[in-house]
Amino acid sequence: MTPMIRKIKIIIIVSVALYQSMYGQKISNIDFDAIKLAIQDSSSIYYYPLLMERFQQLNSYRTEIEYMYMYYGNVYSDKYNPYGEISDSNEKKFRELFRQKKFDEAIPYGQEIIRKNPINLQILHYMLICHHEIGDKITAEKYANMYFPLLNVIKNSGDGNSINTAYVVIMVSDEYEILNSLGLTIKNRQTLYGQQTDVFKISSAGQKPSKGEKKIKELYFNVSKPLGSFQRKMNVNDSTSETGVSESIDTEEDIFMIVEDMPLFDGKAAEEGLREYVNENFIFPRELAESAPTGRIFVEFIIEKDGSVSNAKVIRGVEPLLDNEALRVINSSSSKWTPAKHRGKEVRIKFVFPVSFTPK
Repeated sequence: MTPMIRKIKIIIIVSVALYQSMYGQKISNIDFDAIKLAIQDSSSIYYYPLLMERFQQLNSYRTEIEYMYMYYGNVYSDKYNPYGEISDSNEKKFRELFRQKKFDEAIPYGQEIIRKNPINLQILHYMLICHHEIGDKITAEKYANMYFPLLNVIKNSGDGNSINTAYVVIMVSDEYEILNSLGLTIKNRQTLYGQQTDVFKISSAGQKPSKGEKKIKELYFNVSKPLGSFQRKMNVNDSTSETGVSESIDTEEDIFMIVEDMPLFDGKAAEEGLREYVNENFIFPRELAESAPTGRIFVEFIIEKDGSVSNAKVIRGVEPLLDNEALRVINSSSSKWTPAKHRGKEVRIKFVFPVSFTPK
């Protein structure tokens, strides 16, 4: 079984302050305006509750366009949660049992996850594997008939060759499902926050392109939907003005989000410097080598007036061992920071940084 597979200064408020909602526009080949209109129209054949009812009936036939409406329409569902509910008891238990290869025991938990929201490619993939491993080929095939058409929907959303033609995903973990399906090995990943795009540098090793085709060097994924959702759910309110700047700097406890002079990390712009530091120092837990969980760990922390890191905490995790490693790396970065300044004074500033990792 193959493991499932990571200063102007305001830009570097890394993952929360400037994420803008991109609902209501066309991205790559996906017209979200049209999708929203169709799935919310109770007289439409693509009315979302009906699509979901059919999707969960494993024997029901679905067309390619229905899969497209099901996948991208999920961003308008109240069940849409692109970074997963790792704190949810069913998902936590499912992943634990899956890692332990207790596939028969894991299946009921997976069924409950899919009942709540079936548009979860990673869980669908894991359920396919569970049924295959216990010898239930019929049900495994049914999950394959749910999983692979959704993968094709993403592949048809663009060609992945540029920002403008990026594959459009509604969950960050779906990036890894695509990469895995293409048999590609990741060298590194970079997030272009201004374009809300993930760029994966791809290893040439093992690639066997067809005649006339070139090896893939990088792939682009548009992640505006999961990032926009995360911003809205965060609902950060630190008594700041509409510009995000605290109205007063007279007290020791003021914490800023946007300032005149953003902090530097090791002499570089914070986003760039911290990302390089995390990439060099994040150690992927050996215990997770086989299950190879994917996603991003969002760590909130404060850069103090002396440049030290305080109050670091995981606000959106993936797995406890990975979450703890992310905290360790962020806390170890204290000596690297030059503090932020506002109106000529050192100030405290809050960051939310997405720690990306690649399974080793």
